[in-house]
Amino acid sequence: CSIRIFSLAAILCLFGILPVHYFGRKMHRLEISSEQLHMFTVGNVEVQSRWLWVHSIVLYIISGVACFLLYVEYRHIARLRLIHLKRATVNPGQFTVLVRGIPKTTNESCSTDVDDFFTKYHPSSYLFHQVVYKAGKVQKIITGAKKACGMSDPSTDTTLDQSCEAITYPCSLCGASSDSFRLLPTAEVAKNIDNEFWNCLQECAAAFVFFKTRYGALVASEALQTSNPTNWVTDLAPEPDDVYWSNIWLPYKQLWIRRIATVLGSLVFLVSFLLPVAFIQGLSRLDQLQKKLPFLDGLLKK
Repeated sequence: CSIRIFSLAAILCLFGILPVHYFGRKMHRLEISSEQLHMFTVGNVEVQSRWLWVHSIVLYIISGVACFLLYVEYRHIARLRLIHLKRATVNPGQFTVLVRGIPKTTNESCSTDVDDFFTKYHPSSYLFHQVVYKAGKVQKIITGAKKACGMSDPSTDTTLDQSCEAITYPCSLCGASSDSFRLLPTAEVAKNIDNEFWNCLQECAAAFVFFKTRYGALVASEALQTSNPTNWVTDLAPEPDDVYWSNIWLPYKQLWIRRIATVLGSLVFLVSFLLPVAFIQGLSRLDQLQKKLPFLDGLLKK
């Protein structure tokens, strides 16, 4: 497409615009290699000359053909993209939207709020959702507990008596017996660990929402859900390997403040960098500094 546009522009300019510019005034001609550059510009054409119409018409032709070729090229690219999407395997990320800034309510959970919101505003395309939970240190503790549980599995330990019974001993005060320990099955221990894990998890103000069609996911990701731009912020979900989970746990308002702080920090750094650089550059032109800043005349002479 670019070759076609520039080829057409080169031909029209070479045989249309360039002669009009070069012969725009009656004057003595030299060899083309010896002519100055302004001889080939529109400034060499006389004022109110009729040949300016040639210049304008050629430029309009180049612009119109360039727009038409770009339209044809982008239509071809869009057709190829649709063919690729039809032939490619279905990617779940194309049907998923990441929602952040979910407002918290006192009566219902975050999962219920998400389900109610998208069932109300996207009833035809909404499928289901998954709320993001803040695991963090809890996940590490649970993983360590499961490893410890696996190490003490009676089915893998041949030295442990699987018919272990509670050891009783007489109490020194009342003479009653007491259990020293009780061996639980590994499956029961793992189940208890999983239950405690889900009880310890904390819901975040973010969720992955799944839709029935790509179009429904795209519409939900591009549309402004509420009048408050910091609530119900929707974007197409990134790939699982591209998700930085620690940032998803953070409130969206805090991320918004961080972006502003980053911009302000960049401006402060830029100003603090330009001031000494400008001062050092000014020292190399003392004569100009004396003219623009007369009050520094004595200092600059020293």
